[in-house]
Amino acid sequence: RQGKAAEVLEEGLEIVRKMHPQGSSLEVRYRVLLSSVLKTQGRLGDALDALEGCLPHLKRAYGKQRAAAADLTAECARLMEAVGRREDAVGMYARSAALRRTG
Repeated sequence: RQGKAAEVLEEGLEIVRKMHPQGSSLEVRYRVLLSSVLKTQGRLGDALDALEGCLPHLKRAYGKQRAAAADLTAECARLMEAVGRREDAVGMYARSAALRRTG
């Protein structure tokens, strides 16, 4: 069931990326959902890849909603830590904290 969910979300993400090659808030939403499903499946590296794809589009997706962007970057940091990318995780945690301070 979760495998089918991931497949459907990946297909939807491809369609969205074709429609908006420069990125969009819809792409961020698909990536967040896909990451959640992949994480549930234990596919942490793939979940991280999906979330990292969101990072360039945070401002477009969340605008002034800094708390939501901070939550997403913190989740990305947790996944980085889980897959052994501790140095990257530290930087991502710092980015999340900075978003919270400015929000």
